[in-house]
Amino acid sequence: MTDKQIILLIGILSIAILPAFAAEDNASANAEIFVTTSKDSYVQDEQIMITGSVKNPDRNNMIDVTIRIVGPLVNGESTNIVAVLQVKPSSGGLFDVTAFPTSPAWKDGGDYRIIANYGALKTTAIFSHEGSSGTAPAPPHPQPAPEISIIADKASYKKGDVITFSGKADRNSANRLVSISIHGPHNGFVTLASAYADSNSDFKVRLDTAKGSFAKNSAIQGGGTYTATAFYDNDPLYAGKSVIFEFSLGDSAAALDAITVHADKQYYRAGDTITVFGTVRERLSGYPVTLQIIAANGNLVVVEQLDVSGENKYGTSITDTDGALWRSAGTYSAHVIYGTETRNAKTTFVFGGAEAGNEIPDDSSGDIRNGDDLREKITDLQRSLDAANRENQNLRQLNSELQGQVEALQKKVDGLSAIINEQIKVIYQWVMSR
Repeated sequence: MTDKQIILLIGILSIAILPAFAAEDNASANAEIFVTTSKDSYVQDEQIMITGSVKNPDRNNMIDVTIRIVGPLVNGESTNIVAVLQVKPSSGGLFDVTAFPTSPAWKDGGDYRIIANYGALKTTAIFSHEGSSGTAPAPPHPQPAPEISIIADKASYKKGDVITFSGKADRNSANRLVSISIHGPHNGFVTLASAYADSNSDFKVRLDTAKGSFAKNSAIQGGGTYTATAFYDNDPLYAGKSVIFEFSLGDSAAALDAITVHADKQYYRAGDTITVFGTVRERLSGYPVTLQIIAANGNLVVVEQLDVSGENKYGTSITDTDGALWRSAGTYSAHVIYGTETRNAKTTFVFGGAEAGNEIPDDSSGDIRNGDDLREKITDLQRSLDAANRENQNLRQLNSELQGQVEALQKKVDGLSAIINEQIKVIYQWVMSR
């Protein structure tokens, strides 16, 4: 039995033995609804503990006890509401809640009345209070949010594979339950898995893609990019962390035609504009397409990050094709990556070279010697590529976190909507009972 239940029991027994100042409409603790206070009178700013019981609580526990406190009473009456509280009774019908009389509304001392409603049931009680100083207590310091990490053992899977998720909870979450929510490429729910973190805060979950709700719902969602979000069940304020992976319903784990790439021509001369374009199967919010063009001599000549349009298309035009980086003649290749390494594509074209007299060479053209300036430019380009890859990784992580936050906010909105609907019912029933 908790301390609050003990206090409630003492209050009930005191009513059974002695006339209680707080009891007003309550004939006894066996009434349909009963409410009392832990004391008959309180000093200035003292917290008021209110306890009570409902004889026949709602089996679904969907109804709250609504408590209004009015006062000070003048000739036994008052319309001045100083507090409105709500509390959900336990399965046995017990409830308790604390009022904090520190606002200016409590400044006058005297007798105050508690009005408790539970659906159509109503009861009241009276207590005395010396009033408030009008100074509210300082709010408590917020506790740091827990952390969690999650990875998948591979980047892509096919139907029938077993996915192993692993990660680490924060140091204060050892032996805590971790849940993993998985959503498909169209943001549809696929399955929910869970495991307890061990004493070192590590956790691991194995998921058979050919069984249970994953097999059923992935058939509806289809192949593509899936998101797995790890979170704590008992901490609704923490959105969790996510990881993405590719899933295919076919024999191959690679995402079929997840991205395509093309050049507008097969042959180019120095100075020509080269247009590279393509499509993606589905858009990944926050992820650009990374384009790299490799010259015939193996040097990197272009690195760009391209936005995907609302029609799932991307493209760019390269005009500076007569500079030092474009001296090599032969076959060039354009590589694109989108989201994960498995979402990639490649195309080739033949380029005449900036020092080849604008002649279209065959594919056997050799390398040329590069000077110090060219090597320096290539080094700068490689640094730019490294920075772009780091930025792409940061964007992917941010996107995963935002997706987790959106899901958590939706859960809160759904829960709040349910609470509001129930409170509307309670208020309606209370109004109709008066």
